[in-house]
Amino acid sequence: MKKIIKIKRNHIKGLKPCSGELIERYGMQFCLTKIKSLQVYYLIELETSCSALVLDARFYTIKAARIAVESLFDKKSAEDFIKAKLRCVFENNARVEFPVNQPV
Repeated sequence: MKKIIKIKRNHIKGLKPCSGELIERYGMQFCLTKIKSLQVYYLIELETSCSALVLDARFYTIKAARIAVESLFDKKSAEDFIKAKLRCVFENNARVEFPVNQPV
């Protein structure tokens, strides 16, 4: 059963609330969420609230989005995600207080 969670996502105008499906990999937690106004799915890393993947919702169903997420996890290592996470923290340090979301 999929666990639905509420989180804050990093946005150019600050943090925005959203909800989505909890996904855990490599000791990290992610939220797969659909932002209807933008017609995209985001895979958001919870601690930083940064996007790990963006998919155009016009071309993906939620099932196809889950498959794309699994494919991403198959292609990238834990180290790749940690590097991206650190880069996100460095780029957003002045704007966002970390951790943004507490572990679920």
